[in-house]
Amino acid sequence: MTDADGGIYISSYGPANLDLGDLTLEADTHYPFRDTVTFTVHGSSANKPVNLRIPSWCAAAEVTVNGVAVEGDKKPGTYFRAGNTWNDGDVIVLRLPMNVTVRRLNDGDSWGHFPLVVEYGPLVFSLPIPEVWKPIAGHPHTPLPEGWSWYDVEPDLINDPGGDVYEQIVLRKHNIGWNVAIGENLDLSSVEITEHEGGYVWENPPLTIKLPGYKALFAYAPYVRKTQEVYQAPIDVHGELTLTLVPYGCTCLRITCFPRANV
Repeated sequence: MTDADGGIYISSYGPANLDLGDLTLEADTHYPFRDTVTFTVHGSSANKPVNLRIPSWCAAAEVTVNGVAVEGDKKPGTYFRAGNTWNDGDVIVLRLPMNVTVRRLNDGDSWGHFPLVVEYGPLVFSLPIPEVWKPIAGHPHTPLPEGWSWYDVEPDLINDPGGDVYEQIVLRKHNIGWNVAIGENLDLSSVEITEHEGGYVWENPPLTIKLPGYKALFAYAPYVRKTQEVYQAPIDVHGELTLTLVPYGCTCLRITCFPRANV
């Protein structure tokens, strides 16, 4: 964005070339999966204020120009002026340190269970549910190209084709992997953050988080198409386990709001 005096306000971050008239800023970053955004200045200007938005979640933002720290109050939720005068080849680096947080979701106007959400910087993390994709004909107005298809996606369930359907439903609470809970007073030092490089994000997410959790057999209804939450809050748990979470958009089926474990 710009103001009436020509000042620049960068409100979101991603790989881009920002054409500012007499200047171009080349942004190089893997944000929000990494914490650093690097801008390379092309061109020069004697009076072109560049202001960087400091996200509301970031309490310790850092800004350098050509390797020298730019001092000043980098208050979360505001814009910070990185400088006014620019020469060709200047490098602006914005670093937004990220931390894991676990907070309650306020669902007081519905269930009142106050489940937990796991966040890392600007990202919300989810537990992936194993998926089975089934091609279907669909009813498109325009036929799909050859080799393309519509799909249904369902959880990958352990079923015995010759077994009793009701017995399978009873056993499902033991066989599924997403009836889990998290302790509200989770020790954040036990959380493991791993960065990954390359690949399609649904197959190889750029970030994963491992944290301790619990099996909660009765967290969800055992019926495939019954999606309402049935747990009490906090919920009784039945053993410890390790959960591997991925960014919310890196999986189709997921659990994002976790029941609070009764520990």
